[in-house]
Amino acid sequence: MKKTGILILVMILLVLTGVFLVRLLSENVTGAAISNSRYSYTKAICEGNSCVDYEVVCNGDKLVGMKPVTGAVIFPSDWEDPRDEEMKNKLCG
Repeated sequence: MKKTGILILVMILLVLTGVFLVRLLSENVTGAAISNSRYSYTKAICEGNSCVDYEVVCNGDKLVGMKPVTGAVIFPSDWEDPRDEEMKNKLCG
């Protein structure tokens, strides 16, 4: 009787372990593990003729964080940012 109880317990543990492993592996194979849409890039943020490069971190279309990666670059006083307004202002998405 005691051996039967231990055998049943071991079988239950093996089944649970198998289910866990199958679930873990299927997430990796189907791409669920890489479905996170977090990404980063650098972008120049300018005010007048002064620009600073920032690392912009996004999760999908939501801004997660920004941090400067360079000091200010100062262009001649008559410099104009050649980017259109959408490119100047767009951060994520």
